[in-house]
Amino acid sequence: MENYEYIKDKFDEVIETLKNSYNYQKYLELKKEMLANDKINKLINEIKTIQKDLVKKEYNKLDFSYEETEINKRLEILDSIPLYVEYNKYQSLVNEELTLIKDKINNYIDNI
Repeated sequence: MENYEYIKDKFDEVIETLKNSYNYQKYLELKKEMLANDKINKLINEIKTIQKDLVKKEYNKLDFSYEETEINKRLEILDSIPLYVEYNKYQSLVNEELTLIKDKINNYIDNI
């Protein structure tokens, strides 16, 4: 049980380090800004709605090229918004850090 507590404490330290990292803090800040941005939210919601239509058409073996075009148009607009681009950048950086941590833990466990 002592070993479990030690591992848990070390894991908690890793999580705290990640939470306090610049990349994670920047990600949270940008996420908050994005959630307050009506233009970005409108585009994202439109994409989600169109994606649902696309999936239905694809399932029913219908042509969904119009939906693909409409999604791509909106994605291009999103990719032209600096806040959205920066948010995606930091989201990717945080995801990479999480993947590295996960891989390190898996590697450790595999070598026990």
